Amino acid sequence: MTRFIKSDENDTKASCRRVMLNEYLNERENRRECEDGKEKCDVCNKMMRLNEKKIVKNAIQKKKRRSSMQNERELNLMKRQKYDSQQHERLSI
Repeated sequence: MTRFIKSDENDTKASCRRVMLNEYLNERENRRECEDGKEKCDVCNKMMRLNEKKIVKNAIQKKKRRSSMQNERELNLMKRQKYDSQQHERLSI
């Protein structure tokens, strides 16, 4: 029961409060988080928000990498076109 009381808001490894209560009151040990369809405890809410932030952050980073790769491809294409143009001019002379 002390796990329930000691759980800190800054603790990213905190356990679901319902899991701890079920273990203590009902001896049910197969639960890992608040069940679907029920209100989430403060710990599960915090973990859900952290996961959502990670998903958004990863999506933004992925988009930036794609944009950077596209810019690099366009730059390489322009360099190649310039090189080809210079080669064509040399051959024309």
